[in-house]
Amino acid sequence: MKTNWLAIDEKSGRNSYVNLYPDELTVESGAHYGRGITDNAGRCTYDEFLKGRFQDIIKDELGEVVLEEVIQAVRGSSG
Repeated sequence: MKTNWLAIDEKSGRNSYVNLYPDELTVESGAHYGRGITDNAGRCTYDEFLKGRFQDIIKDELGEVVLEEVIQAVRGSSG
């Protein structure tokens, strides 16, 4: 199962990412500009994610296809 997604905006240098942590049943969504000091991320439970948390951010930053992949991965590993 895929648990990591990354999109890099070559123009701005912004790295947007999503990580799943199946052992913890959490989703992490964040972004940075190539250095950890610029990282801004948050985590939520799978349940919170499936109720909509971070979905708009993921869609805007990584696209609708990635959002659907993440939803399917969460659904597949949560039950």
